[in-house]
Amino acid sequence: DRSVNGGSGAYEEIWLTDAADCRARCAADAVCIAYEFGSLASRRVKGKEYKRCELHHSVVFNVAAIPGFECWVKVPRVPPPPSPPPPASPPPPPLPPPLPQSPPPPP
Repeated sequence: DRSVNGGSGAYEEIWLTDAADCRARCAADAVCIAYEFGSLASRRVKGKEYKRCELHHSVVFNVAAIPGFECWVKVPRVPPPPSPPPPASPPPPPLPPPLPQSPPPPP
């Protein structure tokens, strides 16, 4: 991986882990925006592999496909949409018709 200026970017390197642990560490790390996991064969001990996890803390601009390595970008969690407002209250029922009025009493 490379940063925008060609450097190696900001990342934390962890050894002796597995892909699931690497993924979980990135998920739990608020500043991790991507991770890379891979196995490296030992040059000295036949059949020995070293496992490496990189937790990236800066944007990755360039990657190269290397057999045995995988690179993942963390997708930010999108908050759920707000709940819709409650339905409007129905209008009140109409008023009953006015009662007939009796004529006023004579004076």
